[in-house]
Amino acid sequence: MLSFYFGFRLLCCNHLTLKMYIAHTAHYVPSLKINNAHFEKLTGLTNDWIMERTGMSERSRAAEGENTNTMAVEAVKALQLKTDLSDVDLIVAGSYTFYDNIVTPAHEVQHFLQLDAIPTLSITTACSSFLNAMEIVEGYFALKKATKAIVILTEHNSLYHNESDPKSGHLWGDGAAALLVTKENKYEGSLAVKQITTGGAANVGKGTKGVMLKPAFGGIDMPYGKDVFVNACTYMAQLTRDILDANDYNLND
Repeated sequence: MLSFYFGFRLLCCNHLTLKMYIAHTAHYVPSLKINNAHFEKLTGLTNDWIMERTGMSERSRAAEGENTNTMAVEAVKALQLKTDLSDVDLIVAGSYTFYDNIVTPAHEVQHFLQLDAIPTLSITTACSSFLNAMEIVEGYFALKKATKAIVILTEHNSLYHNESDPKSGHLWGDGAAALLVTKENKYEGSLAVKQITTGGAANVGKGTKGVMLKPAFGGIDMPYGKDVFVNACTYMAQLTRDILDANDYNLND
């Protein structure tokens, strides 16, 4: 996903006894691929131009009948192949491209797994949804309301984007990821979550005008992409340094 300047940073390590652990990860990526030649026909942006600025040669696209909910379930199916999920007691999903605001990705996963009477919720906080979802899990664990959580990230950007937009039409792809997060270190090879830091940056630069998703007004729009890029490079780099310093690490680590 395009990481614009909603500040966030996650640092994982595997040698400390800490608050919670990432035990397993899985993902689902649609098989349909859209390469840069597609966008050159639409906008005149060449492969070299796109590669230089984004590093992307292709992006995945959901097929007909796929959406944020179906992709979330597919990611959890992949997670299920790695570990037992029958005792999960919390599901948190993050997305800004919801297929259904009532039956959210988290609820679709709960239905798929047939897990009864557990906290189940979906959130939308743009590019920091993953970190905010992890903070929610951290809170449930701290309050002793859960011990084993599934965190899902799923985006169906192509449902909303405007491919003919030369500023951002070429940026968006589709896909989903799922993580098993535990309060205790019960799985070999788990990553211990050292610290999670988030902070909205709606007050920085163009703030709330940098990137917008308005379904009734053209979908995803990035009128101030350069402002987003400049602030992201400054803000996220500084947060990285701050969280490393706070935990006695340096960039070489």
